[in-house]
Amino acid sequence: MFEKKRLNLSRISSSKLARQIASDAFWSVLGNCVGKGLTFLSMILVARVLGKEAFGEFGLVKSTALTFVTFSAFGMGLTATKYIAELLPSDKERVGRILGLSYIFTCFSSLLVALAFWFVAPWLCKSVLQSPHLVGLMQLSAVLLFLLTFCMFQQGVLSGFQDFQGVACSNIIHGVMMVPTYVIGAYYWGLTGVVIGTIIAAGLNAFINSVFIYRNTKRHNIHYLFSQASRELGILGRFSLPVVLSSILYFTSFWGCQMMLGSQQSGFAQLGVFYAAFSVFTVLTAVPLMLAPIYIAKLSELFGNGDIKRFRKTIFLSFGTCVPLAVTIALPFLCFPSLLMTWCFGESFRSGGTTLALLSLTAIFWVINGVFTQVMASIGGYWIHFAYCLAGVVTTLFVAFWSIPAWGSFGLALALLLGSCTRVIFFVPIWYRLDRLWKYPSSLGKAT
Repeated sequence: MFEKKRLNLSRISSSKLARQIASDAFWSVLGNCVGKGLTFLSMILVARVLGKEAFGEFGLVKSTALTFVTFSAFGMGLTATKYIAELLPSDKERVGRILGLSYIFTCFSSLLVALAFWFVAPWLCKSVLQSPHLVGLMQLSAVLLFLLTFCMFQQGVLSGFQDFQGVACSNIIHGVMMVPTYVIGAYYWGLTGVVIGTIIAAGLNAFINSVFIYRNTKRHNIHYLFSQASRELGILGRFSLPVVLSSILYFTSFWGCQMMLGSQQSGFAQLGVFYAAFSVFTVLTAVPLMLAPIYIAKLSELFGNGDIKRFRKTIFLSFGTCVPLAVTIALPFLCFPSLLMTWCFGESFRSGGTTLALLSLTAIFWVINGVFTQVMASIGGYWIHFAYCLAGVVTTLFVAFWSIPAWGSFGLALALLLGSCTRVIFFVPIWYRLDRLWKYPSSLGKAT
């Protein structure tokens, strides 16, 4: 028995797939832990400087910009990850065409949506948010929207090249920049300073990403084929469209729930509590899913090679690492939510303990959904992913409609929890039909 275990360990350690995933995982863990840790630290410091209500306003401005990013990004980051990883070993010319198409589309969509956001911001603040004093900040965040769109796309390109060392360096530099720019901005110029600090950090992140992308295209001898990009337009309908529709479903419904919470009595204070707890949720999901780009790239490569045996092994490896890690790091926040909420954000946030507990539980289901998403993305089955996302969003909105007026931030956390549970339930029968999904028409289609 012990000999068999030693033999299995030896086979795993000598596996090229395992070694590559371990190497990529080291850089991904390093970059995400440092980057997300510094982001979380900056949120704690900003919350303490601004206070509960002003922090709620900042969270609302940033969340609104991120909601519009889902339109401008159009899923091009995930599209780039899948196709570059899948095609790089076999068809570098198509990689060049897809990169050309991605850059053209991202430039056009980010500029168009940022301009639209600039003009719609006054109406949004005055009529929807009932907060005319936020008009200037909301318009300023149009610049942030443009930069964030490019950063998301660039990270997808680097993941497609499987340059996770470059992604890690970029995340660390971005995190290091966030702390001083956020805190100094908040201390001296309040909300405006924090938004400007966010823009500065995002701009630097976009520049660093560009440097690493240039390094990868040179190393792999990839040329941007802008003039031939139209030959790959079919990718937008087969893969990018369901990706962006899934993102729009989630972010617009989430934003709508926040608007509902903000319209309640002491709405911005309730939002401040929710955003504080949600910043913890972001860390709880980001840490287990920090390897998601690695798994998507590797699964896409194995799918392109038709290697279902190693494909299955990689899925179980992803599930076996992500979910237990999510449960482990969520446990303290489930057991001592009020204490940790007060310790992180201050005494005024103590009432958000129950909200934090629910969001910590939601994080576990969110990570499970994240593993399912890796599978759907790698096989080009994102229209199926869109279907079960729709079920989760309907559940979230239905629960939020009656729970937010009754329980405030706790009600919004409950709606997110039940929505995540619905997505897991809907995916279970799909999971058992993986062999049939393997025959699902690949989003890659015929080479053109």
